[in-house]
Amino acid sequence: MDEMHVAVTKGGKRKWTLEQKMGIIGELNSGVDAAELCRKYNIHAQMLYKWRRTLESGGKEGLQRSLRNDVLEQE
Repeated sequence: MDEMHVAVTKGGKRKWTLEQKMGIIGELNSGVDAAELCRKYNIHAQMLYKWRRTLESGGKEGLQRSLRNDVLEQE
């Protein structure tokens, strides 16, 4: 993943798509250092590991549910 465009809400929060999250987690699982990924995508390590935990426990559907919950929280 070279160039990644992330939607930004009116409040300034970034909205990652399911494909973007899975791509970043894939990089982590392939051995890329977590700190390097956090710098590359400007995300906090806790968020990265939360995404991975959510994917491991709930699969792709778990990450999709977390995206829906994020949308509901912002409304």
